[in-house]
Amino acid sequence: MRSTARAAGSARSPDGAQLPKSTVHRILRRLVERGYARAEGDGVYVLGPRVVYDPNFRARLTSPAAARDALRRVAPNAALVTPSCPDDTVELLGTDDPATAAAAVRELGRPRWR
Repeated sequence: MRSTARAAGSARSPDGAQLPKSTVHRILRRLVERGYARAEGDGVYVLGPRVVYDPNFRARLTSPAAARDALRRVAPNAALVTPSCPDDTVELLGTDDPATAAAAVRELGRPRWR
């Protein structure tokens, strides 16, 4: 989740949803207060350390490539990533071995918190 709340009148999220700027700021302030997001400055917010990401890959809902891309983008901002082994790990990480899957998740990056 990366959101910019700078625009006058409304803010646009990456998925194209438009909300009143005051609503976006109120929601993001709450997320920051509770540790789920961090303010980067200039109206930019990123997910916080309390995020737990369970990829829960389902081939009927998305492609393996799209799910791998989501995992690569979200994992570095999550405090914990919990793919099911082997159900998620075979498609997303290329392994059915739990230790290898855990190492692959660690390679995706650590939370970027100061």
